[in-house]
Amino acid sequence: MNEISSTPIFPSVERPWLRHYSPEAVSMEIPERTLFRFIEEKNRDYPDSVVYRYYGNAITYGTLFQEIRRAARALKKAGVKAGDLVTIQSMHTPETIYLYYAVSYLGAVANMVYVTLPPAEVRQGQAMTGSRVYFIMDKAVQAVMAAGLPEDVTVVTLPVSDSMAEPVRTGYRAQNPVPENPYPTYAQFVEGAEDEALPEAAEDAHAPAVIVYTSGTTGEPKGVVLSSHNINAMVEQYLNAEFHFQRGETYLDILPTFLAYGTGMLQLAASVGIESTLWLSMDPVEIGAEFNRLKPNHFAGAASMVEEIIKQTTGDLSGLINFTGGGESLSPEREAELNQFLKEHNVPEYVKFCSGYGMSEVASSTCANSNKLYKKDSLGLPLPKTNVKIVDEDSGEELPLGEVGEICFCTPCAMLGYYKNEEATRAMIEVDENGDRWVHTGDLGCMDEDGFLFFKGKLKRIYICITPENGAMKFFPARVEDLVNTDPGVERCGVIALPHPKRGHAPGVFLTRAEGSSEPEEDLIARVRSLIEGNLPDFYEPAFIRIIDIMPRTASGKVDYVQLEKEAAE
Repeated sequence: MNEISSTPIFPSVERPWLRHYSPEAVSMEIPERTLFRFIEEKNRDYPDSVVYRYYGNAITYGTLFQEIRRAARALKKAGVKAGDLVTIQSMHTPETIYLYYAVSYLGAVANMVYVTLPPAEVRQGQAMTGSRVYFIMDKAVQAVMAAGLPEDVTVVTLPVSDSMAEPVRTGYRAQNPVPENPYPTYAQFVEGAEDEALPEAAEDAHAPAVIVYTSGTTGEPKGVVLSSHNINAMVEQYLNAEFHFQRGETYLDILPTFLAYGTGMLQLAASVGIESTLWLSMDPVEIGAEFNRLKPNHFAGAASMVEEIIKQTTGDLSGLINFTGGGESLSPEREAELNQFLKEHNVPEYVKFCSGYGMSEVASSTCANSNKLYKKDSLGLPLPKTNVKIVDEDSGEELPLGEVGEICFCTPCAMLGYYKNEEATRAMIEVDENGDRWVHTGDLGCMDEDGFLFFKGKLKRIYICITPENGAMKFFPARVEDLVNTDPGVERCGVIALPHPKRGHAPGVFLTRAEGSSEPEEDLIARVRSLIEGNLPDFYEPAFIRIIDIMPRTASGKVDYVQLEKEAAE
């Protein structure tokens, strides 16, 4: 990091990152368009250009916009109107994408939930949102069947294979039979709605458009409400900053649309005219094979996912332009290894592995390295319409360049709020005396005099897990702790994230016995394991459960996770 001036300089006042951008990027206006209008207006002159490739099938922009309108007619016929919530529990199949943009067309809200939700959370989520139309990926349909949703909720299955080309479709269906279920398929849902009158597309870019889900330190899932403007602002900042994206380039899309990262990249690629290959499997070996076959110009994924992918990658990658990872920081040593990997595979010298920073609450990204604007070990530069301040975590006062504190962003990407949770919204977003909305990230960092942001630690503990079928999933140790602490035989639970060769991270569970407990250790461990497996998604499966005599504490009385990590390594 460069030497800092003796006179205190505050990031939010000086904004040193802006000098790296053009005046046009700094002064740009974000188009007032909905998600649908945004991509339609940028691509209406390219109806024959391919926007998606899906297991042998090529989908053009002309087909995309036709299918979006078909889906919008069917949704309207089902009673969906502006402001209604439509729940979609699926990966990024073509049908999922048609629905996502059809919801935008009608001015409704796409409620994008994790495909791995257990029945209890399916039932709870539907009751909370009041969603009357529920789309479920066919492979996960048993969760909805077991949830016992109200009879007046229209449930529709989204077959993974319908848009695959032959013979891939037949082979997939033979190997992946769909559970018997009473629900109509997507094809049946849209059939017969061709004569439904379709209104003009909605225009309010600032209305709620998408809900994606995250979790705070309490471990309770929270719905992040994003407007079209939030997501489009992220896209426009990337397109007008020092990044390279051109029509006709290729992108391997492995990011599910229930992640803010996935919705953001979906919008960016479709708006530019990039040809996206939709890839559902998150098995690193299979991704590596597809990466080798496709040799895309662009790739984005979780940092831990990228590490696994390169182990499977061979051959020439000279066409690679952007190779990015987010979700968590990498060690300087690992970042150097990734860049060496690129060099050894004939990637142009200017192309680097570029990490960034973001969160669901800011539509996935606010800060990034690029091939042109890059600094080793950093999270990159804030995007051109984004302001940053580093604050003292106790006093809330802004700190000067070079000092470590909590990272806060003021950005047009900042969420509208948490769904039906004003208290959590107020805790996350601070409105200052000028009316500016500052998102408190819960992460520690500092900024150098060039405007590059550096990660220094977590106030919130959020990690990325990789699942073979469903991709990059957020893992919150606090969810495990809150659950295990309900067991009467447990006094206190402490959970750490352990590196895992296939899953990225896995929970390591420490617990102390409740006073007076005398049951055998193996019985308590078995019961806790069953509790976790019965109430949390599969990727929360513990690497171990260990009973200890005393839970280590910091001076302030909090669980000492650093000490637990040391104990796990012993």
